[in-house]
Amino acid sequence: LTSKKLLHEYTQRVSENETEISNPVTEDYHVLRSSIIPNLLELLRNNKHRELPQSVFEVGHIVKMHTNLHSLAWMKMATKNTFSQAKIISDSIALRLEIKGEIKECEDPIFIPGRSVELNDGNVLLKYGEIHPFTLEKFELGYPIICGEIHW
Repeated sequence: LTSKKLLHEYTQRVSENETEISNPVTEDYHVLRSSIIPNLLELLRNNKHRELPQSVFEVGHIVKMHTNLHSLAWMKMATKNTFSQAKIISDSIALRLEIKGEIKECEDPIFIPGRSVELNDGNVLLKYGEIHPFTLEKFELGYPIICGEIHW
């Protein structure tokens, strides 16, 4: 569970028709998440007092178009992060999980334009890149972050 604020307002992502909870206990958790990345950003915000670098990951479920999917997301916050580092991590994960497909530039607003790509083999979608400064500011994070997410 998550909120529309985390999924859309803080990331500039458009709504993917997420499933809303009919009787939520709190406003912070009223929709089923369509991505793990905002939850990991929230985790880093809550742990920004810890020393750098910080690396986190989560394997869990997401819901897109009213369909349950598996997801693996990873994130690294450090004083210096580059798209090349995100590519190395994502290539390693794709190799181990045998994910192959066409790589093209990604137009996801959570990432810096020109510094994100996606790989889609028809069954598995992998996106990775550098988090956009707007999103970093909204989550009150002062260091660059690279991340990636796989949906299958």
